[in-house]
Amino acid sequence: VTGVQSVLFRSNLVYQVSEGETVVGKVFDINGNLIRQVQFTGNSFIQKAEIELSGLQFRPGLYFLQVKTGEKKQVFRLLKQ
Repeated sequence: VTGVQSVLFRSNLVYQVSEGETVVGKVFDINGNLIRQVQFTGNSFIQKAEIELSGLQFRPGLYFLQVKTGEKKQVFRLLKQ
């Protein structure tokens, strides 16, 4: 996973994984509750996926995006204002 860029209430996840490898993203609120889960499949090229954070269930505050590919896992902080 290359990184996460927040734009308004959306976050762009940039990643590059082997063809057919699965990328799972989970968004948690500050209390650790799972809010949203997304899944993407790699094609060995750099890819960008949008994770939508708008809507009433996403109140302003701190969220955590956990990204897992195989045995690798990264956590990013997202701040919605």
